[in-house]
Amino acid sequence: MNVKLSLFLCLTLISSALSAAILCPPDKYLTCHDDIHYLPLVGTPTVLGGSGQLRYVDQSSNNVCNVGHIIRTWYLDYNSNQTYDSGEHACLQNIYVSYTPSTTTIEWPSDIVLNCKDVIPNTNPTWVSGPCDIIGVSKYDQIFGTDTKSCYKILRNFTVINWCTHIPGTNVGIWYHTQIIKIDDTSRPVIKNCNLVTLGTDMGCQGSFALTNSATDLSPCGQQKLLWKAEVDLWDDGSVEYTFAHNHPDSLFRLDTVASGQSVTIKLPYPVMRGYHRVTWSVNDQCGNATICEQKVLLRDDKKPTPYMHDILSAAFEGKDHPLKVPARIFNVGSFDNCSRPYQLRFSFSPNVNDSIRIINCNNAGFQFYTVYVTDLEGNQETVDVFMLVYDNGACSTLRLSGSVTEADNLPISDVSFKLSRVGDPTMEAISLSDQNGNFLWENISLYKDMEIKPSFSLNQDFRLDVADLKMLQDYIMGRKAIIDLQYLASDLDGDLSIKIKDLELLKNRILRPEISSEHKWAFAADQDSIQNVSELKSVNNTITLAQSDGKIDFKAVYLGDITDANERKTDNRSALTLREVSNPTSIDYILDHQMIVEGIQIIAQLPIGIKEISVESAHFEIPAHSISINDEGVLRFVLTKEMKFMDGDILFSIIWSNETDLKSTPELKSGSKFLLSEYRTLDLKAKKQPNDNVSIHPNPTHDRFTIDGDNFTIIDIKNVSGQSIPFKLEGNQVDWNAQPGIYIVTMRVGNEILCTKVFKI
Repeated sequence: MNVKLSLFLCLTLISSALSAAILCPPDKYLTCHDDIHYLPLVGTPTVLGGSGQLRYVDQSSNNVCNVGHIIRTWYLDYNSNQTYDSGEHACLQNIYVSYTPSTTTIEWPSDIVLNCKDVIPNTNPTWVSGPCDIIGVSKYDQIFGTDTKSCYKILRNFTVINWCTHIPGTNVGIWYHTQIIKIDDTSRPVIKNCNLVTLGTDMGCQGSFALTNSATDLSPCGQQKLLWKAEVDLWDDGSVEYTFAHNHPDSLFRLDTVASGQSVTIKLPYPVMRGYHRVTWSVNDQCGNATICEQKVLLRDDKKPTPYMHDILSAAFEGKDHPLKVPARIFNVGSFDNCSRPYQLRFSFSPNVNDSIRIINCNNAGFQFYTVYVTDLEGNQETVDVFMLVYDNGACSTLRLSGSVTEADNLPISDVSFKLSRVGDPTMEAISLSDQNGNFLWENISLYKDMEIKPSFSLNQDFRLDVADLKMLQDYIMGRKAIIDLQYLASDLDGDLSIKIKDLELLKNRILRPEISSEHKWAFAADQDSIQNVSELKSVNNTITLAQSDGKIDFKAVYLGDITDANERKTDNRSALTLREVSNPTSIDYILDHQMIVEGIQIIAQLPIGIKEISVESAHFEIPAHSISINDEGVLRFVLTKEMKFMDGDILFSIIWSNETDLKSTPELKSGSKFLLSEYRTLDLKAKKQPNDNVSIHPNPTHDRFTIDGDNFTIIDIKNVSGQSIPFKLEGNQVDWNAQPGIYIVTMRVGNEILCTKVFKI
């Protein structure tokens, strides 16, 4: 555009502006609910000439309620920038806005009660107010209650303010309200025991009054502490003598605050006489839920009398002429009761208090066993077992006397001889033998006061003595092992009422030379099976005197030296360990195919006729001369207590002789050969012959292949422990097989022998 054209346009606009005019509408008076931007209401200016767009801009001094003075500037926007610029035609209009009073109505949230599991709602007030009002609300919660979540209160405080009418410092235009939200638990505790309780009296015919109770609070809100109270009404006469409570000022009557299921106990400070009493229990949880129950308490004499009786009495009578009347009271020495006087006690032979007399004649003289009942005034009864020995002094001669003899584990012994004799009168003697049940008896005899029974028995059972007994006695003497009861009696082999090295020598000698006879094989204990220490051997009687008997003629028999079985016979071990027996021209080897740790060994072997200068050799032990014997029948025995460790394939021992001769037989391992294991257990040993061209399997344990070392062998079968055959393939000396892990038996023929070997598959 050239300069001339620009100047022309500028002059044109100035000319146009100079010719324009704007006239404002009159001032307006409105209320706060009028729309100040509604032009038909507030008016518009009159524009004369000019081409600018009519616009306005307000300057307001209104408050938050829109009340006040508004200055409205009307202008012609020539450059269309929507802003009033200097030079643009304009005029001013005044708008005055006034407040219109109205009523504010508020609806507050109501109080509510909730369960502890309910969600606490977010409550707020609602209101109706005027169009010019500006309403604000605020709230805050205050929580009041216990230390449990089961019950408490929320005070929700609301403040509502009308910012258009509120005068600070006054209650004008402001309202307050508190909503109560209560979280409540209505479950009540359940008291466990409100039934009748019976208490007993003490020796003074009074009773300690002590009761325990508990309650459960099955609240869904979790456990609460329980607050107890108990009121005691003695003799149930309506007056409360004692009160126990959780808040009692006296600690003697204060009850602990407990949890659900825990108990509280009340105990009166003084004993109480017999009778009916009443206790009122009440329990509250922390939410104020309460349960009350009444419990009756009966204090009665339930203490049985205390018998103080003669355990044993004896009497003599002329049985053919005068029977003997025995009253139950005759056994009483000084029985007593807490609530009954001694003369008020009744004595009887059965629960029937009138059953108080027993008659003894020639038909039932001898040992009398009774149960005496002692009854007090309340009917409480106590019993005591007594017995009476009634002698007929030779008048009846028709009496029967019996007894029994057993070992410590009550295994009966037969053919034990028992002699019944009158002390000082050798002409009066009767013999009885125990039967297969261990019982012995005499019939048609007379009983005298001075009679005794004495057992005797000489049966040889030295096979019962072994290395375990030797080790136990050795450990006791060395202070390494304690023995008890009849083991003391079994250890005193020489009968000198002590246990020393001499007894150990005798025991070893009887194990090595059982053929040497001895009458002193058994010991007997009359009416006694408990011995606490060796000094009590002096109090063990091997006879029973009738006058000193407790009415039971019982004998315990102990085989001397059989210490391990003295108190309880062990079950025979049916398992045995097999040794491989390999014969040589002048020796025989016993090979152990197991790894073992043993504490001793005992061997019995039958030697063939014709061998000379026999010796026993082992790489694992030396046998002292006093620990080995060979009797006239060629039976070799040796015994040794020593800890030994053997590896698989070790030669356990060898029997060696000096002459090379064509023997018809070789030494034979006999029953009674055994290893001593820990805890005095034994394991029997037996032997199986094996040819000299030894066949062995390796590796063992093995996997899917093993090798057989040896010649001239044939595999007959391979079986598992259930007897099932397992397929295998033999190529040369190697065996391939496919089997589950376990133990298998390989049966082979080696020359003319059948050999069975264990193989462990892993």
